[in-house]
Amino acid sequence: MDRLPHIFRIAEILDTPFIRVFGFQKISEFNDVVFAHAVDRFSQPAKIARDAGYTLVMENCPHTNFGWGANAAKLVKAVNSPAFRLLWDPAGGVRAGEPDCIAAISEILP
Repeated sequence: MDRLPHIFRIAEILDTPFIRVFGFQKISEFNDVVFAHAVDRFSQPAKIARDAGYTLVMENCPHTNFGWGANAAKLVKAVNSPAFRLLWDPAGGVRAGEPDCIAAISEILP
């Protein structure tokens, strides 16, 4: 959280409104507790980014609990902020073991 102003300055220098972020390192299986914790941890940075005019884009990464596009899309929907979006990488879903990364396309595209 305390690095956000510095990150915003870098985004300003690079002239980009988007800042790529990742879910937290996978230390347990995806479950409701992990999901609720992630919603809580991303809500405040999303608000700060929105107020600063930036958008955090979370990439689904196989080394996190949000490697599956479906889980990442669910997190973005739960945070419910125009400043927290999904940067979908279908290959990340495949590497994370998502059975059919295209099946969740209707959840991912919005």
